[in-house]
Amino acid sequence: MIIQPNKPQAQQLIHEGLLALSEATRQGMLIDVVYCTKINKILNVKISKLEKKFFKSKMGRLWKHIYKTPNINSDDQLRNILYDKLKAKVKKKTESKKPSCDNEALEAAAIDIPELKIFAEYKKLSKVQGTYIQGILKETVNGILHPSFNLHIPVTFRSSSQNINFQNIPNRDAKLKKLVRKAFIPSKGNQLMAADFSGIEVNVGACAHKDPKMLDYCRHPEKNNMHTDMAKQIYMLDQFQKEGAEKTLRKGAKNGYVFPQFYGDYYGNNALSLAHWGDLPQEGRFTKKQGVKLMTGITLGQHFINKGISNYDSFVNHIKAVEEDFWENRFKVYNKWKENNIKDYYKKGHLNMLTGFTCSGLLGPNDINNYPIQGPAFHCLLKTFIKTNKEIKKRGLKSRLIGQIHDELIIDADPSEVETLKTLLRWIACEWLREEWSWIIVPMEIEATVYGIDATWATEPEVTVLRAS
Repeated sequence: MIIQPNKPQAQQLIHEGLLALSEATRQGMLIDVVYCTKINKILNVKISKLEKKFFKSKMGRLWKHIYKTPNINSDDQLRNILYDKLKAKVKKKTESKKPSCDNEALEAAAIDIPELKIFAEYKKLSKVQGTYIQGILKETVNGILHPSFNLHIPVTFRSSSQNINFQNIPNRDAKLKKLVRKAFIPSKGNQLMAADFSGIEVNVGACAHKDPKMLDYCRHPEKNNMHTDMAKQIYMLDQFQKEGAEKTLRKGAKNGYVFPQFYGDYYGNNALSLAHWGDLPQEGRFTKKQGVKLMTGITLGQHFINKGISNYDSFVNHIKAVEEDFWENRFKVYNKWKENNIKDYYKKGHLNMLTGFTCSGLLGPNDINNYPIQGPAFHCLLKTFIKTNKEIKKRGLKSRLIGQIHDELIIDADPSEVETLKTLLRWIACEWLREEWSWIIVPMEIEATVYGIDATWATEPEVTVLRAS
């Protein structure tokens, strides 16, 4: 894979981006070392107990019987025990076509093998301790962590982070998220603040393929919501509310179907994830008592039975039909763009980005269609990061940028400057950026998340949605 900033504006973006990110690295992030030291000891005890408990279980005893030197952290050993010996049904595969051992696959298998819940908890806590808590303690100097941010490594044109990998901190699992984020604190008397582009890859994708339906979703979010529409279709719901089970199902449609489909996943994997979000089994027939409770008062299991979907296999067939409609009707222009993109790449041997970058090399179909969206989407954040950093210094503000995670920038903010920062970010992300890049033909939106004074990154924040005035 060769990544090249072929146009002057692309070269300038990389140059200025490296300078701005290096300033954030130099500024660093304050760490609660006392907390990290304490939680590291607590995790040691919990992890040890979980490992002993697992190896006393039926699955654990089988593992020890088969392997003279059992390695609980070996995916190959786990795969052999789980799928070859215990004959767990394969619901998901890796890119190399092996049965998956990720958390989602383990949760599905845990329905029939309960001790996998112990194993999964062990794996989660081990990663939190080894990768994050111990990593933070190792890299922190005088109470300050200085992660590095790279612009030359990911082939997707996004950034990466090391010492520690700040961009891979747990986010979906609330328990793990809190354990790690509690380590991060603002400067004394300050507040941590984050600014996150909302749906940036969907927006940039719409700018690239110009699918009319997608453009309508992006331009009129007040009357149309893609994730809600898909949740209704997937779970066959006529009415929808923004709380309770329906809120969970909407999140499931977003994370378990829409985004995976955009990135090249298929209905079989989607069905597994969607059933999990709806609390439905992946084996046997659905019953009236299974599934989340809907606003109508009945369970999702009862609802599907009423709709003629009585088991997981029929649910998979339903999701297959949803997938066909998704690409053949709902987003047919987007689908045609993907087909033409692949043909164009095979003819020319390279891809041109909206932001002036070119990539070439051995690319698969998913790469060909994802890179032109993922790269420019991150570049929107990078350009915003650069401009924000310049404006903070130009205006003599005390607040400082200290890092970024994918589509989000992080600020150590002076409380007296929070409103100024919100106004600044609204102008840069929602107005200035569109003036700089005319290819942005949809509105941009950013969420400003502000934590309390002297509060950790794990506390409840105040969120403000920023849009163009």
